Amino acid sequence: MLSITSNLIEAYGKVLSQFDYVIVQHLKQDTVEFVGQLGRAGCQISKVIGISYSVDADALDRLREEGVDVEVRGFAELPGYLYEIIFRRDRPVVLLDVGGYGSEVAASELSSRVLRFVVEDTKNGLWRYQSILPQCPIMEVASIENKAVENAFVGRRIVDGMWSFFSEAGISFPTRGYVVLGFGGIGQSVCSALALRGINAGVVESSERGLALAEAIGHRIARSINGFADAEVLIGCTGTSSISMEQLKSQQMRPFLISGSSKRIEFGDILTRGTVSPSPLGNALVEKSTGAVIVNNGEPINLRYGSLNNETSDFMFANIIAAIIEGSEARETKIFKLSDKWQQEICRLWAEYYLRSKA
Repeated sequence: MLSITSNLIEAYGKVLSQFDYVIVQHLKQDTVEFVGQLGRAGCQISKVIGISYSVDADALDRLREEGVDVEVRGFAELPGYLYEIIFRRDRPVVLLDVGGYGSEVAASELSSRVLRFVVEDTKNGLWRYQSILPQCPIMEVASIENKAVENAFVGRRIVDGMWSFFSEAGISFPTRGYVVLGFGGIGQSVCSALALRGINAGVVESSERGLALAEAIGHRIARSINGFADAEVLIGCTGTSSISMEQLKSQQMRPFLISGSSKRIEFGDILTRGTVSPSPLGNALVEKSTGAVIVNNGEPINLRYGSLNNETSDFMFANIIAAIIEGSEARETKIFKLSDKWQQEICRLWAEYYLRSKA
């Protein structure tokens, strides 16, 4: 149950219920509960849009059973679809986004007529909004300090998802040759989760600060995967296309490629230019010229096995609710970061509820 989120929604129901909402979100059970809590508080949920690569069939059925107007769309078609449905609205909506899919709407000179404000929850999405001149307020919880808590749980879930794949495929867990691509918040958390299993991963990172940090912690480092030609498991956490076909062909092993990103992007070049077919291991593709196994067909591994546990989902959605509350007073057409005051309050509420229950 999303307990602290529910308490916030109840306390600020008058503020929250003044808006109509269009919600783009991964359709998991926690999303069903979040949408239900908003609805019970009197909020008008105009549309919920699930992203095709991260839809739980039971969650989708539950939303439909509860009378929610919900659809599933591929990420490539989402920007155009959002533009179409939002500009049909008679009054402005609040867009809760997870990937910058509403950036085209927010960049339109007419957006003030259809968008009250946007709340963005992901780094990829934030980059999209930062690349435009927004014509409405953008509230972001993607780069906030509280994100480190969520990243830590996602990192553990990525590693748990890898272990589940190996177990289901009936193959032994590799004990060496792990390389994490990207040493941002998620990459660092994946390295920490691997360390808990006794594995010190290598790190590929393009930024000098990231390289220095990885080296200081004790990881082997390189600026390119060419520095780890014997890698057995490559975990992409860059949020971009992290490996080219040429780089893959230079590998000595037949590596497992695992996406720790938030969408199907890490191995885009290989999926486009390589020759891929279903792997006999199941839930995977194989690139024929290299023998590389693309786990979960290149989709995020953590979204297949459940991205967050209940208490972390509660933390995430509570930050989103806080951003809506602050956004209700935003008027300038710029990007706003959730205030430290609200971040600290969410941490206090979360610790008071969850840590006390574990004491």
